[in-house]
Amino acid sequence: FSNAKAAYLDVHDVAEMARLIQGADVVISLLLVPFHPAIAELCIQHRKHLVTASYISPAMHALHERARSADVLLLNEIGLDPVIDHCSALSLLAQLQRDKKRVISFTSFCSSLPVPDCADVPLGYKFSWSPRGVLNAALNGAQFKLDGKVRDENILLQEYFPEILISHVLKLEGLASRDSLPYAEMYGSFGKLGNLQTVLRGTLRYPGFADLMHAFKIIGLLDTETSIHLRDWRDLARVSLEKRIGEQIGSDRRSFLSALSTVMTTERAESSLGALDWPDLTPEILSKTPLSTPLKPQAPIELFTSVLAHKLRYNPGERDMVVLLHEIVAQPSLPSIDSATEVHMSSLVVYGNSEASAMARCVGLPVAFAALEVLYGNV
Repeated sequence: FSNAKAAYLDVHDVAEMARLIQGADVVISLLLVPFHPAIAELCIQHRKHLVTASYISPAMHALHERARSADVLLLNEIGLDPVIDHCSALSLLAQLQRDKKRVISFTSFCSSLPVPDCADVPLGYKFSWSPRGVLNAALNGAQFKLDGKVRDENILLQEYFPEILISHVLKLEGLASRDSLPYAEMYGSFGKLGNLQTVLRGTLRYPGFADLMHAFKIIGLLDTETSIHLRDWRDLARVSLEKRIGEQIGSDRRSFLSALSTVMTTERAESSLGALDWPDLTPEILSKTPLSTPLKPQAPIELFTSVLAHKLRYNPGERDMVVLLHEIVAQPSLPSIDSATEVHMSSLVVYGNSEASAMARCVGLPVAFAALEVLYGNV
């Protein structure tokens, strides 16, 4: 682009970061969440406004008062999830308020996925954002309220929602995300959490994702604590499982399958073996992985991320799609004995095209609009 200039930069180079920030009118950070606070520190120091699309981390929140004292705006959560999802939810809630309806249940799912004809991979997923972030999400817990009960789940890959109907032809599975409970009061129209039967926000995947990711977790491929040294990528699943069970496993396919069957059902072991064959991570498979094996020991999740980032990338011509779905159950504010509940739906489906991915547009455009408003002094 004629109006853009690229610079090669190590974000740990504080002096160079400061030089670039000093020369900016407004700073936009699309880096991973852990890098934002360091950028924000420099923006406060040099009195430059900052815009990001990410959730506000505790480290970023801790900078709030310093930013206010310096008259610096740290504008976060301006992207797809969060912001487009919030705007569409608030629009629907406002309409229900005007219609004098009382909200009983709020459910919202949002995700970026490959279009169906590009999802022919074991997980049915390809990366349009941080690969490590996707795997980390599989390790996170979530809090939400479902059918009148507050749930605090640390087993999301087992307690998922198997059928989320997006249309007559598209059925996905849903997984709860983060902490949904604050949104009861954040959206205002709900009132107190106790007045709601359900408040749930989550992400979407093609059917089979949660079961397979759970199998990868059982094998030890999502382990963040241990380190392993690989001589061949085909050893990754076997060596990870060795660490997991504390026993050596023969380097042949039959021994690996037998070991898998000790930590999961035989049927699940066979399907997991087939899924791991695809990225060439199992014994005796003909390896086609062009990646060099790391010289130093790394955590299994780091090694697994490296492989999946390569294997689950979007190839030229492949498209992604963004899917957003709200379901709100409501009834009249002054219900009578025969007043029925109503289900109100709001949905958004955006497809990538030759110019940009759906994810790039749904995250990038809100950030761009917000940055312009900051520059114009309207924020």
